[in-house]
Order: sequence, then structure tokens, then C-alpha cells
Amino acid sequence: VVSFFFSRGFIKTGLGDRIALCFVSWLGKNTLGLSYGLALSEAAISPAIPSTTARAGGIFLPIIKSLAVTADSHPKNDSSRKLGAYLIQSQLQCSSSSSALFLTAAAQNLLCVKLAEGLGVQVSSKWLTWLKASCIPAVISF
Repeated sequence: VVSFFFSRGFIKTGLGDRIALCFVSWLGKNTLGLSYGLALSEAAISPAIPSTTARAGGIFLPIIKSLAVTADSHPKNDSSRKLGAYLIQSQLQCSSSSSALFLTAAAQNLLCVKLAEGLGVQVSSKWLTWLKASCIPAVISF
């Protein structure tokens, strides 16, 4: 529930849009660049919003729809297979990687740490240890 409040704050202030549009304007010279820009902005925002659904539905879906309509790719139309479907699919795939990258990027990550502590595993710096363990698999899967 709290993650949706964070998401709402990102939407109200426009911070999520500004971060995403900054990366898109920097890398968005072609379709692949748009995808990379959205993926990098997902990774930048994910530590602050611990819900993939809140990030995808509240921040990235409106941006992707706007980019797709600008490129004449409309939902529920034959043209949706142009840019819109590609950006949605790439965002879906990178959201799981960014959720695994940071401890605070998904609620289940914190649950995993709590379960490990219940089994007697001692972790000195949870956030940093999680980042060290997850950075190589998450970056490879991007």
C-alpha cells in the first residue's frame, strides 16, 4: 500500500516522468534507444518505489502510451505492433531485473531477507550485500 503512495507522489510531482523523459531524450534516437532509456529510468526509480505494478502502471505506462501514439502506434489497432508492443514488452522484461537489483525495489526481496534471518543467517549490511549479490545477474538480464 505504501508503494502506491510513493507512486502517487511520483505521479503528482512529475518526478518519475522527468526522470524517464531525461533518459528517453538522451538515448531515444531510435527504437532500441527508447527501450534502453526506459530501462535505465526503471532502474533509477526502482529503489524508491518497491512495487513493480506501481512503477509500471503509474509511471511508465503513460509515458509508453504517449511515445507509441507519437510514433503512430495506437492500442487496440493493427498499428499497435509497431512501437507500442515493443516498448511494453521490453519494459516488462526489464522490470523484473530492476526489481531484483535493489533490496528495496520489491517487497518480496525484504521478505527473503527476513526469512534468511529467521534461519540464522547474519548479514551485516543488508542493502549493500543484496546489491553485491544481485548486480551481475541483474545487469546481465537487462
